[in-house]
Amino acid sequence: MGRIRREVVGLEHYRRGHIGAPQAVMLAGDIERDVGFVVSHCTLAPKADAALHPVLAALLRGAQSIKARPADLSAIAPMRRALETYATLFDDPEPTAAE
Repeated sequence: MGRIRREVVGLEHYRRGHIGAPQAVMLAGDIERDVGFVVSHCTLAPKADAALHPVLAALLRGAQSIKARPADLSAIAPMRRALETYATLFDDPEPTAAE
């Protein structure tokens, strides 16, 4: 999740105009890849797994939205909220998404 968090922070830089759309699309692709990695390597107990999946789904939806419509920045806030939710549900050593 640390990689995903850093990628979402990168999208915050995009939202602020510090990086361009091509970099944001690349970050979105990285988020898709990393969510896939988490899903394929997940060994959580069923309750924890069930709690994690909505977080991952929100991250994946946001990444797909950024890739499809880079000019629409509205997908970034739900991704931040998903990471905040993750931090409340799991022992997260880096609980904030935005810098």
